[in-house]
Amino acid sequence: MSSLNDGVAKALEDQSPIRIFLDPLTSLFDSTDYRRSVDQFVQNQVRDILQSSTPNNKPLLRLLVIEIWGKRTFIVVDVNHHAYDSHTAHDPSKNNLVVYRIKVRRDGGCVMISRDTRLDRRVNERVADLHRLNGVNASPPYLADHSPGADPIQYTSPRPLSFSSTNK
Repeated sequence: MSSLNDGVAKALEDQSPIRIFLDPLTSLFDSTDYRRSVDQFVQNQVRDILQSSTPNNKPLLRLLVIEIWGKRTFIVVDVNHHAYDSHTAHDPSKNNLVVYRIKVRRDGGCVMISRDTRLDRRVNERVADLHRLNGVNASPPYLADHSPGADPIQYTSPRPLSFSSTNK
C-alpha cells in the first residue's frame, strides 16, 4: 500500500523535476555492491510508487546519492530532471529542486511519499557538495560509506570551493 500526495502527483503528471529522499535500512542492500542493489531498489520500488499515480508517464529516474550511515542509507533520486547537468550540479543556484520524502517499511516496501520542506536546503546542498567533492571526472551515483569500520572516503579531484554550497 502506498500513497502520493497531490503535489507529487501533479509534478509527475506535468513532468516537473523533483528530488526524492529516502532513508531505508542499510540491511535491505547488498553490502558487496551498494550501487547495484540500491539502483535495483530505485528502479523497482520507487518507480512503482511513482507510476501508480501516472501510469501513462514513465518517470525519468536518476540515482544521485547513496550514503551509508550505519543502520540507515540515505538515497537521493532526481525525477524528470531533464535539464540535469553533472558539470554544473555543484553550483547551488542550478541545484535547487523541491524535495519529497518516501517512507520505507522495514521490508523495503514504500509506504508513502510526501512533501518535506525541511529537507529542501539540506538535501540540495548535500547533492551540490557531493558533485563538487567528487569532481568533474566522476558521475553519479556518488557512494559514501560513513559506517564505523568503512574505508576512509577519499576525493581525488574535487572542484574548487568557490562553488560550494557552504561558501556563499
